[in-house]
Amino acid sequence: MLYLCGSDLESRNGMATYNLNEIAQSALSINSGSNVSMFESNAGDKAVSGLPGDDGSPQDMPDRVDDLLLNKGQVNLVLETGGCKEWHASEKPGIDISAEKLQRYSYDPAWVYHHSQPFTLENEQELSSMADKETLTDFIRWSAASFPAEKYALILWDHGGGSKTGIFVDELFDGDVLHLNELDEALAESGIHFEVIAMDACMMANLETAVALKDHANYMIGSEEMVSGNGSAYSEWLNELYIHPDCDGIQFGRCFCNMTQSKYANIEQSQFSNLLTLSVIDLSKIDKVAELFDQLFAIIGEEYRNSSDMIMSIYQIINAAEMYGLGKEHMIDLAGIFYSKPMTASVPLSFRNEMIDALEEAVVYTVKGRGRSGAHGLSFCYAADFSDEELSVYALNCKSPHYLAYLDMLDSTWDAPSWIYDEVDPLPKLEYGNQYSPLFYLQEYGGLPCVQFVEEENLGIGDIVSYRFYRKDEMTGTISCLGSDYCYMEILGDDDSMCVYFLPYRPDRWLSIDGELICMELVEGSQYKTNRIYNIPIQLDGRTYYLRMGLAVNDMGQDMELEIPEDPERMLASLPENRGEYTIYGIWEGYYENSSIPGRNAITLSNFAGREYQFQYPVFDESGSSLYDISDYHTITRAMDVEYQMIPAGTYYIEYVMKDVFGRTYTFPLQELYWDGENFTLIDKSMLAY
Repeated sequence: MLYLCGSDLESRNGMATYNLNEIAQSALSINSGSNVSMFESNAGDKAVSGLPGDDGSPQDMPDRVDDLLLNKGQVNLVLETGGCKEWHASEKPGIDISAEKLQRYSYDPAWVYHHSQPFTLENEQELSSMADKETLTDFIRWSAASFPAEKYALILWDHGGGSKTGIFVDELFDGDVLHLNELDEALAESGIHFEVIAMDACMMANLETAVALKDHANYMIGSEEMVSGNGSAYSEWLNELYIHPDCDGIQFGRCFCNMTQSKYANIEQSQFSNLLTLSVIDLSKIDKVAELFDQLFAIIGEEYRNSSDMIMSIYQIINAAEMYGLGKEHMIDLAGIFYSKPMTASVPLSFRNEMIDALEEAVVYTVKGRGRSGAHGLSFCYAADFSDEELSVYALNCKSPHYLAYLDMLDSTWDAPSWIYDEVDPLPKLEYGNQYSPLFYLQEYGGLPCVQFVEEENLGIGDIVSYRFYRKDEMTGTISCLGSDYCYMEILGDDDSMCVYFLPYRPDRWLSIDGELICMELVEGSQYKTNRIYNIPIQLDGRTYYLRMGLAVNDMGQDMELEIPEDPERMLASLPENRGEYTIYGIWEGYYENSSIPGRNAITLSNFAGREYQFQYPVFDESGSSLYDISDYHTITRAMDVEYQMIPAGTYYIEYVMKDVFGRTYTFPLQELYWDGENFTLIDKSMLAY
């Protein structure tokens, strides 16, 4: 069962049609050994790769295909379409999909031999939201009744927002999203138990989703990271399914993962090949993982009550693991936090080993690209810095009472669901200015403001400090953003008196493309990761897109912990000029309109080569308005070079952003600077020692 919510992936870019074409290429052909293989890539032109029949004539093939299907076991593929303003499948593979109805199709894997179309319209329903649980339930019931089988698999295709939000974005119903509690209810009401549920959507290989699915399927397949709009390798894994229709969820899952990895190794999608993560989860093992996860936050809550030192390292523990998405989703690799040194020192070793063992039993298979080496197959959402509204949505998706009580403790205004405290005791609310808040100052160094922390007993800091850099247009007075990046850190002093300094990395030299300074917005993640992602906002065809840029850091230690020179005037000159290799992967569409769910469609530069675009620079506005300054026109090329460029003399601003020990955000006041071409001068020193 393929539940195909087209959304903007289809209406703008035809990505659902792309996967439907792949399915049409999974047609059957016969060779002399009675194996099943794939038609040549252009199945729509009815070219076949199989050998002729026993009498040497192709006319004998249809009967042999029917015999093969009977002998090997029948595999049915049915799908439902909806959630999309416009479909592009009418020409190829030849489906006239309506955007005004829900439509259900069956697929004939022998359609070439039968001289028919690959898909047959079986049923139509009145239009309703694909993110409505009743729509999903009805499709499952209809599929099972119309095409009964010994085993069922369900593929959920669309956007995913991880466990922060949920899955699907129906663009015909104001971006309606299906939360995980609703997914649980939809599956329960269908009455069908699945061998496997696979999510062809971003960031859905998480604990919260696994808990929602555990009573309804044997196995789950998903990605911790964002996935490409090109989807999984439908043609390849369908062909394998036709060969082995009696396979179980683990066998199917391995095939699904391996063939999708191979797909992205062979197409021009270097970003998604590099950042690929896919895993197969044994849902019968997930209860143990969920129990230990809840127990972890029971331990943390008890340590917080006792004001012990363990709570000081909580964010360092969580931040040590790999992060997925674009930062706003806060999806963290679960096993990664248990492999960190602070965790080893903070919880009983037996508990730590028990969780790792439970995760290894639950995650039965994984594949990952070289840029996601820290992916262990299952993530969770660290929601410490969510707004009240975001927390309320997340509470629909999470079933861990101790974790939700911990989040409630961090937020002084959130109205947590009452069911939490039917099971656990509330924790005292944590206010800003508490004993865990860092003692920090703004100090001047080399003409730049820097963030200085004083490390004392019972005082913890988060280990991420970033900055945003702005420039002023002297003619208009507009202050526009050049982007954000991590600071580098230096620790001075001894155990009795220790200071930690954070400074921006070479703001005198900024990145440029075609000689134009760019706005490079850092995708949030640990400062200790050697592979970083940046978004560069551009205007193309009257709308905002983003160039996706990756940085492979040359020397992590040199980049992050550099010695502050004794002579402040030599500070900038003492830093290495080249931080690593920057690569433009392609063009990303941004977040789905009116939603916090990220788009999954990254377009290669070659698809836009020769088109004109402009760089966008967000304008500083305390009201939060989305205003942009724009550059002159540039032309997209198949390969875009990123270079350092000295910034012109003028007025600039720095704004520091810090995470505290719990991962909550502090933002420092904007600091005005003047750059004369050689040195920075801090204009207003009244905010020092802030």
